[in-house]
Amino acid sequence: MRDELEVSATYLHSEVEDFIEWRPVDPTDPFSFWAPENIPEARLQGIELATELRLSTALTLHADATWQDLVVRSTGKKLARWAKRSAKLGATYLWESGAHLNATVQYVGPRFNDRANTTTLDSYARVDLAGSLPIRENLSLFGRVENIGDVDYREVNGYTVPGRTARVGLRLDF
Repeated sequence: MRDELEVSATYLHSEVEDFIEWRPVDPTDPFSFWAPENIPEARLQGIELATELRLSTALTLHADATWQDLVVRSTGKKLARWAKRSAKLGATYLWESGAHLNATVQYVGPRFNDRANTTTLDSYARVDLAGSLPIRENLSLFGRVENIGDVDYREVNGYTVPGRTARVGLRLDF
């Protein structure tokens, strides 16, 4: 098999009316209830680059990067919790038996936690690993370990995300 390379670029530009954003009712209370709030107009624009390189029938490398600018039109402020930059890099190995292993590194850049753009969330990178092993024609064992490095990060200020997590299961197709 020869190397196969796929590359894509996507440009996004959208003017949105009545954009709904979830916000804490009391931003000073980390245990506050959340409620939807309307943003009359928002501008969403960005570019995503993606590539996939099949090195053999067994090994595929993949990567994508996103640059985006999401703005509340009335204030010019950034939308809360949307990173300007993010990226993923991964590899998938597929054995002749049908077993596969996938490793992915995900990076999310710094972003504002609030619509006033006064509180920031740090950037983070995490590594995930997943795989599966066929047992019979319609039965397979699967597993996944997310955040292998047990990275401490926040997607929303005041709310922790799980550390390293693992899942194992059986999948039955019928």
